[in-house]
Amino acid sequence: IFFATIANGIFIHQKFQKPISKLMSGIHQVADLNLDYTLEINSSDEFGEVARAFNKMTRKLKVAREELEEWSNKLEEKVAQKTKELERTQQQLILAEKMSSMGKLAAVVAHEINNPISGILTYAKFLIKNLEKNPNSETIAEAINDLKIIRDESKRCGDIIKNLLLFSRKSFGERALNDLKNLIDKATDLIGHKYKNHGIELIKEYPQEPVMIYCDGAAVQQIMIALLINALESFHQNSGRVKVKISNQKKHVLISVQDNGCGIPENVLPHIFEPFYTTKETVKNTGLGLSVVYGNVQRHGGEIEVKSKVGEGTTFIIKLPISSDEVPNGQS
Repeated sequence: IFFATIANGIFIHQKFQKPISKLMSGIHQVADLNLDYTLEINSSDEFGEVARAFNKMTRKLKVAREELEEWSNKLEEKVAQKTKELERTQQQLILAEKMSSMGKLAAVVAHEINNPISGILTYAKFLIKNLEKNPNSETIAEAINDLKIIRDESKRCGDIIKNLLLFSRKSFGERALNDLKNLIDKATDLIGHKYKNHGIELIKEYPQEPVMIYCDGAAVQQIMIALLINALESFHQNSGRVKVKISNQKKHVLISVQDNGCGIPENVLPHIFEPFYTTKETVKNTGLGLSVVYGNVQRHGGEIEVKSKVGEGTTFIIKLPISSDEVPNGQS
């Protein structure tokens, strides 16, 4: 019985346990992605069939993995190629957009400057003819009026060019610590007489303490003058109210300019900061005021928001950083 038991154990080990151990080892190798591993086939029984099936499976898995790797490499190459093509297309689109914008800007500038230039030329011709034919006091008086028109139209050309330069300017002027209240007061003093002449009430709502911010003082005054003039032009009659308010926050200061004028239609709001876009009927308006405002606010690292309702009025809200540390790189 003893020897029979030992012989039976050896038989079971050789016939069952050893092939199963090799199969388990092969399964672990495949689990570790070693697809070159194969089982030795020493018999033609069921375990031999299992070994042959296992080896066939690993060969197919290896081929499939190689195909996947090849497909993945090709896919990466195609993605890289398409990415380069998209980048080239994007650059071409950007260039085309720039060229289109430049063409549009050139056409608008030519149109804007052509109007006053035509007026100057016409009045200059009339002036020369009148003075050559009748050089008397009456003709001289008319000539003076014509010269005033020529002066105003020449100034308008200069304003267009100056605002274009301001709009395209990429850097600040002199930047220093300024009291925002004083800057706004200087701006309101410059155009305060226009408000009085039109019967528009100008209200200031400031904090009691100074509001110190690091900024280009001239640019901030220009922002306020443009917004106050824009508010003044929103009134169709000689009555109304414009309120300028300053609010202090932790790292920013808010400036709001609120009027109860005619308001801005919804379809116009998205375009108000575009160069030369204007709904004003006056011929002296260049359509660059709000564009300059937007550019100056952006260069200060600030934000500008517009709220308006037709018939009720408009509010411009400007958010400016107090410290120079809040200004983005490249804008100082």
